Amino acid sequence: GMAGGVLFPSLADPLAPAPKWGMYLFLFMCFIAVDLKETWRGIRAAPGIIFYLTAVKLLLLPVLLWGFFRLVFPEYALAGLLLGAAPIGVVVPVFAIILGVDFTLVLIGIAVTTLLLPITLPPLTHAAASFGGTAVLDLPLGDMTLSLAVTIFVPLLCAQLSRWKAPTVTAWFSRRRSSISTVLVFLTGLAIFSRYSGILRQDVSILVESLVMALSIAALSFIVTALLTRGFATPRRVAFVMSCTGLNNVLCLILSSEFFTVREALVSAFYQIPFFGFVIVYKLFLQYLNKKDAAASGRAGTSAE
Repeated sequence: GMAGGVLFPSLADPLAPAPKWGMYLFLFMCFIAVDLKETWRGIRAAPGIIFYLTAVKLLLLPVLLWGFFRLVFPEYALAGLLLGAAPIGVVVPVFAIILGVDFTLVLIGIAVTTLLLPITLPPLTHAAASFGGTAVLDLPLGDMTLSLAVTIFVPLLCAQLSRWKAPTVTAWFSRRRSSISTVLVFLTGLAIFSRYSGILRQDVSILVESLVMALSIAALSFIVTALLTRGFATPRRVAFVMSCTGLNNVLCLILSSEFFTVREALVSAFYQIPFFGFVIVYKLFLQYLNKKDAAASGRAGTSAE
């Protein structure tokens, strides 16, 4: 989609509304899997870990990434903040099931981080832009908050009504979620990057920079959250790291096209590469922790004898 938008921008003219409406549908398919009553029960059953995950994902991580990139690569500081503050991606529970880690933490985390985004992201970006003296961005706090609230709560309401009143519709979308999501990502990339075709053709280096930044954000997020979860049980630790690195970059891409610049949009798009590459990293991390646990158990057994 990104390549098509850059090379054939005229093809994307009829797709101007695609990003916004695509995001509505994307989130609708995310929320049809969410039972709000079960989510609330899960929060009440383990409030501490949910609060910790939410604080790290929506507040600590974006501030750390913004600060780091402001020092070493200030042009991409807002990209670090945006991706750091992004909610958990809708595919991450599938990764959790495949690896057999804490699926419940990931699923509840998706609902909580997505629903709180209109409250956390606008003040963070507004403060960062003001603190950094960013005059080129138009970041009206009220407009961003309203846009995010509508983007998230309208699909949530529709999804819950569908679960309640139209289970057949819910089942139809659930069965086709993967294929529909793939089409939406393609059309979104085609529509958004057609706007930046002229810039990207003139300055190819920005593509390389954005790819490096996306990989750097992924690596730093993994390292930080792996350190912050030392002492956690292995299934919960992997699920926590998974939740903080497997983010909803499609939402970031659409927000970038609405409020930010081509840099934030490119980094969001390129994050798709580490997002799926993390499947291998998660597996290796889980294997490493399991071996470490087994070695510790062996030493404990030897000491007991």
